[in-house]
Amino acid sequence: MSRPCRLRRRDLARDDRGSAPVELAVLAAATAGWVATSGDPGNTAQLLIVSATAVAMGMQSAAVQAAGIPVSTTYLTGTLTGLVTGLVRRNGRPAPPRAALAALIAMPCGAAIGGVMLRFEPRIVLVIPLVLLGIVVALMGWKGPTDGHEAGP
Repeated sequence: MSRPCRLRRRDLARDDRGSAPVELAVLAAATAGWVATSGDPGNTAQLLIVSATAVAMGMQSAAVQAAGIPVSTTYLTGTLTGLVTGLVRRNGRPAPPRAALAALIAMPCGAAIGGVMLRFEPRIVLVIPLVLLGIVVALMGWKGPTDGHEAGP
């Protein structure tokens, strides 16, 4: 029997204290590159920005999976497949996770907002996820390594 899908602060704080701030730094670097090129990067800058955002997305996906949340944060098809599989295999078990339903609603909304931002204010498109991730890191109360040892020499 699987546990209910509830995103709790302690789940992320326990499993993701190290990766979320690193993800924030990677996304900040990508955002800086995007803003520096006024939202119109050349080939090399575009490759670096896409690579950095891919790394940040991979870190986010790994953190969500480590927290035991059965939702794909990086692609809609995987979330939809998981949701439909949960519905088909339900057989009297609890309903599919609310997180999957929320993701299916949030992803198209985020894509629409991003599209509008690209059209009207392309320079600040990456600022939105950067600010949101910054809020998550702040709410997590990141305090450094969780292995019982203090950071530093």
